[in-house]
Amino acid sequence: MPGLVFATHDVDVGRHEVVKRFRQWARGEHQREWRALTILAAYAPGLAPTPLGCDLESAPPHIRMSRVPGEPLAARAITAASLEAAAAAVGRLHAAVPAEALARVPQQPWLAAGAIGQLQASAALVRRPDDADPAVQAAFDAATRWLNLASEPDPAGFTPVFGQGDGNVANYLWDGHQVRLVDFEDSGRSDRAFELAVIAEHLSVWYEAKVSADTFLHLSSLLGRFEPTPAEARRLLFFRRAFAVFWLLKLLGSDDDRLSALREQALRLLSLLDRSEV
Repeated sequence: MPGLVFATHDVDVGRHEVVKRFRQWARGEHQREWRALTILAAYAPGLAPTPLGCDLESAPPHIRMSRVPGEPLAARAITAASLEAAAAAVGRLHAAVPAEALARVPQQPWLAAGAIGQLQASAALVRRPDDADPAVQAAFDAATRWLNLASEPDPAGFTPVFGQGDGNVANYLWDGHQVRLVDFEDSGRSDRAFELAVIAEHLSVWYEAKVSADTFLHLSSLLGRFEPTPAEARRLLFFRRAFAVFWLLKLLGSDDDRLSALREQALRLLSLLDRSEV
């Protein structure tokens, strides 16, 4: 989203090879990216770029990887075929790494730090939008109340997966037949509910690409042969709410004039907070 996130890297694209040079790497983005590429090369070849080499100690660190075919889904209208392929790619990613190998992978950073604490810290930096649309004000107040009352979700619904940790549709490359995945800076051992919520609530998915969460989640369940338990469904709703709060705060804290997106995000959050838990 222009104006909402900063670039963590520069990319040099060659005919057969891509070099990713990191501008920001204090959070270990370069290490997570390299780890993900090597893991997926072993357990899900063809799903992501093949790792060709790296220098993780240089300043800036850089990674060499193969160039995979396809165009970002953000660059074209998403069709039923490309959406199904994207859901299939996500399902393959989540199932790729065997349990014993997954247990050795560091946890996804946002999940490891705890959603509530991070969102509370972000909310403290954003002033109440007293001059905004009434729906935006109501959503901000509702988000504040939720953050003050909510606790981390029931761990009984945790389903371990290898996750990308990023739902931006620009990271899904579609060649007309298959979707491949790029950008693993926030990847790690994760939770299926968390990963599905990251995608379903990403602004590029529901607002820009107009993909409904129900459609994506239904496809993911069918293709992954995954029927959520009540505990998993509660975790999914929790993380959808958390990411809806995240995007509301992101839009409020941005100087990018996206009033339509802000109002729609506010209404979406209010709807999610109004849903009953399973």
